[in-house]
Amino acid sequence: MEKNNATGLPNWILFLFLGALLWGLLYGIFYHGFLNENPENALLDETGTFVVRAEVQIPDRTADAVTAGETAYKTACIACHGPNREGGVGPSLADATWLHGDKESDIFRVITTGISAADSKTGQIMPPMGGASLSKAQAWQILYFLADRNGSIKKGE
Repeated sequence: MEKNNATGLPNWILFLFLGALLWGLLYGIFYHGFLNENPENALLDETGTFVVRAEVQIPDRTADAVTAGETAYKTACIACHGPNREGGVGPSLADATWLHGDKESDIFRVITTGISAADSKTGQIMPPMGGASLSKAQAWQILYFLADRNGSIKKGE
């Protein structure tokens, strides 16, 4: 083996070390942005806000979405909230009393994350998505169905 450097290491080890060092430096510059100047940081500097990427495509509020929400309600919610949303094991969803918030965002959160015993105002728990394996889009559709049938739900955030 030829050792033509001051450290006494074989040339191929030095070549690999320097190649990895150069690759890491270039990766950092091009992937993360030179001096942290990437599009997200530029937007933050200009507007004071970060880029927010949607986790789920929110379905449009259409008659078809309301019908799909009714179908999903019958799958995930009917056992506790009743066929006409009158309540039973769970509270009524047909009246104007909303125990955990009356805004769409509150109700969507309750549908997707459920109600723990610690957070329950009645002592009853609710599993996330009613214990069913629903998608987030189906949760939105259930919300649209409930809002279509109950005018006391406040739209928006």
